[in-house]
Amino acid sequence: EHQDAKEMGARWDKKNRIWYVPPGEDPLDFRKWWAFLQHRFEDKDKIKNMGAKWIPGLRKWMVPRDLDFDDFWQWWPKDLKQYIFNDRFICQGYRTTGGQSEVFQGWDMEETEFCAIKLFSKEHGSNIGKEAFEREHNALTVLAGHESILEELDCGKHELSDRFFSVTPWVKYTVTDLIKDPSGTVVSLFEDLVEILNREPDNNVTIAEVFEGLCEDVGIKSESFDSKEELVKAYLEKEAEDPWLDTWFDLEKILNGLVYAFNKGIMHRDLKPDNIFLGWPDSEELGLIFKIADFGASKNFKIKKKHTVVGFHSEPWNPNPHHPNEVNYQDTWDVFSVGVIAISLISETYLETYEDIKKVLDKKVQPMIGEKLHTYLSKAVSLDPVGRPANVKVMRTELRKLSKERKEVLKKIKKKRKKNSK
Repeated sequence: EHQDAKEMGARWDKKNRIWYVPPGEDPLDFRKWWAFLQHRFEDKDKIKNMGAKWIPGLRKWMVPRDLDFDDFWQWWPKDLKQYIFNDRFICQGYRTTGGQSEVFQGWDMEETEFCAIKLFSKEHGSNIGKEAFEREHNALTVLAGHESILEELDCGKHELSDRFFSVTPWVKYTVTDLIKDPSGTVVSLFEDLVEILNREPDNNVTIAEVFEGLCEDVGIKSESFDSKEELVKAYLEKEAEDPWLDTWFDLEKILNGLVYAFNKGIMHRDLKPDNIFLGWPDSEELGLIFKIADFGASKNFKIKKKHTVVGFHSEPWNPNPHHPNEVNYQDTWDVFSVGVIAISLISETYLETYEDIKKVLDKKVQPMIGEKLHTYLSKAVSLDPVGRPANVKVMRTELRKLSKERKEVLKKIKKKRKKNSK
């Protein structure tokens, strides 16, 4: 693998005949090759008994490739200890980056499960990372315990890197996955469900049994499909009640979390599909749960402190904060985001620009949801905030009413068709 390491920036030490990571490169990029320990003399017997090998020429202990380097975390070199948090969480790999932070997949040594570790930006002369950390920690503390809010497991400031961090549970899928690949995401979710069910001692469920059960529910034959994705797509089409009502079933869960936050004085202000996670609950109850995360741009109106207007936004998921009216209508920012997410879920279209919103809403979504809901969503995603629903609480109430009306109308139509067919 030396060529891979070389292309990534590693250098060869001819004298000691070993590859090393030079200054300026991130050691985490080379994690799979980490090998050497910074030992204390009094611990040498313990390190040896755990399986490490002493390299006389370098006067260092090396962890062989067949052992887990993480088991030796107490003796990691200082440059690597910046990736250990509170002697419990270890960074395993880079995940994604944003305007205020980087997110890594981590490992919780106490609970022996994956977690997500967010490192907030530390730019010279800038407080962006510190302010984002404070906003996020405050929000997650106030909102702790709600089923639609991603919980914070730990947080703090790393003594070596001097960066603020926050640790949350690891959730693999986001609403972005559901928009871009509904069938593939649902297949993966069902595979995860099988794994969860089989944690019980007497369970031995297979994915084939799950899909067979789904087919029976809607009257289709599993052998008619060449792939699990095709089967799930057919199942979702058969099981679908109505494009809006099916979307509302999920959207209401997201709104429940936002309304809970609003009642506590908190607005998200940066809601988008990438920071809404989905998975199965840690209970016997089935049904997807949605978890809202990334409160680094949020605002708590119950804290008497001047909040900066967010200077960045994610088009087209958030309204432009530089619009002359937006600063006076911040209660509607999350309303706008929910409206755009609703359009994306119904149309199964990942929107890229503000122009896409109106185009998809008018041409693709309107025929699927009717005039009343189309008018309502048009107001919600207006680039001028004056006509939007006042806040997420009002939005949930009004959409519940419109959804109930639609359900009753569809029920009458179905009953009439059934009568006519007889």
